[in-house]
Amino acid sequence: VSGLTKSLDDAKVSCQKKAKRNDKLQREIEDVGLSAAKSAENAAATIGQLEKDLEEEFQITTQLKRGMEDLKKKSQKEEDDNYTDELEDLLSSLRMIQCWQLSHFQRINKLVSENKEQARSIQLLS
Repeated sequence: VSGLTKSLDDAKVSCQKKAKRNDKLQREIEDVGLSAAKSAENAAATIGQLEKDLEEEFQITTQLKRGMEDLKKKSQKEEDDNYTDELEDLLSSLRMIQCWQLSHFQRINKLVSENKEQARSIQLLS
C-alpha cells in the first residue's frame, strides 16, 4: 500500500510539474502571438504609408508626363526637332519610372495579402 501511495504521490508531482510547464509554454505562446500581432500591425501601417506615398508620387509623375506631352506637341508645331527629341527622352524616362511604380504597387499588394494571412494565423494562435 505504501508503494502504491508513493507511486500516486510521484505521479501527482509529475502532473503538477507538467501542468506548470504547460502553463509556462501557453504564456510564451500568447506572448509570441501578441508580439507577432503587434509586428503585423506595424507592418500594415508601414505598408499603408508606403502605398499612400507611392500613389502620390505616381500622380505627380502622371501630371509631369502630361505636361511634357503638351510641351512636346507645342515644340512639334514650332518644328524645333532638338527640343522635341529632348522631351521624348524625358518622357521615355518618365514612362520607365511609372512602370517601376506599377511594379511596386503589385509588390505592396502582395505584402498586404501576406500580412493579412499572418494576422489571421496569429488570431488563431491566441
